[in-house]
Amino acid sequence: MLGDADFSWMRNYGTALYMRGPFGRLFLFTVDPRVIQRLLSAFEKGHLAVAKWRDIIAQNGGIPVVLNVHSWLARITLDAIGAGNYQMSMDYDLGSLQGNENELAKVYENLFAHAHYNWGDADIVFLDVVGYLPEWIIDLLRNSPDKRSKQMSLLAAGKEGGKDIMSLLVNANHWSATISTEDLVAQLTTLLLAGHETTASTMNWLFYELSRHPDIQIKLRKEIIARIRREVLRYHPIQARTTRIAGQGDIIPLSEAQKTTDGKTITEVAVEKEQRTIVSFDAYNRLTSIWGEDAHVWNPERFLNDNGTKTKTGLGVLSNLLTFSSGERSCIGWRFVILEMQSTLCALIPNFKFSSPPGNVVIFRVASGLMLPMDVFL
Repeated sequence: MLGDADFSWMRNYGTALYMRGPFGRLFLFTVDPRVIQRLLSAFEKGHLAVAKWRDIIAQNGGIPVVLNVHSWLARITLDAIGAGNYQMSMDYDLGSLQGNENELAKVYENLFAHAHYNWGDADIVFLDVVGYLPEWIIDLLRNSPDKRSKQMSLLAAGKEGGKDIMSLLVNANHWSATISTEDLVAQLTTLLLAGHETTASTMNWLFYELSRHPDIQIKLRKEIIARIRREVLRYHPIQARTTRIAGQGDIIPLSEAQKTTDGKTITEVAVEKEQRTIVSFDAYNRLTSIWGEDAHVWNPERFLNDNGTKTKTGLGVLSNLLTFSSGERSCIGWRFVILEMQSTLCALIPNFKFSSPPGNVVIFRVASGLMLPMDVFL
């Protein structure tokens, strides 16, 4: 029976056990509460938001209030990445949920929306002329530290001896000439960007769909079910597409025959060396041949079966979803996203009812590096 081995290990060896797995890999088996609290502490930020929201409602006399959930979810995920004691965290208390003044938190608030959507005339002109600038000017612009890089450099200062991702990178920088300071800052910036706004915006889409489907919200309140989480990952992939450059020419067979514009039927495509290929996560996750005729409908019930698909593709790291990409360059933090979403759901859903704000508000999807929800008041 499932769990029998765990029970046996606990009876015979206590609450913590080191064991060797495949290829000699060392594992720690534990049921010790303090160890578990240490390992999972980063995923408790949702409960801080619960306390804050209760205070806001109490100050309003117990009457329902309109909150900017997007901003709160961004703080939850940012604090979770900073405070964790595991290798995908920075072991740094940002305190954005507590209202602490933190320059890093300010810099990353709505960073993608500001960087990719809210462009002024000067930004547009710069993008048009940058391709005509001399190479030495391009190098100067590329290597000058911006505000984000300075903040990451401050965080990295003095981080030695720890097991979090920042300490590991800083130590590697000390012992290896292959990691420059610029590379270190770039790695930390990428990890923070990849784990912060992606998770926050995915949860934004989740709560948006729940506010539009109160019946499913009631079911979810009775039981936090994984299919809700999977469906929002399918329906609202936070990255719309990715690109790959072919290292060599190839002939790739198609899973389904396609008709060309001149009426011919093809069963394979040719890819030339150094050809750039665009992979659409958005379209794949709505492919009717995989997800069924209701692929364009938000329907968590599709995951009542094992993977929610009518055809197994073997793609992706979770349930045939392409949201986290696939293969050796798939998202390294996808497990963090899943755990953080589950933890936040478990904290917020039992305590609050979510509904659309008053007024005629239209939410639409904007590709601003990530698929962000933008609102328009009509």
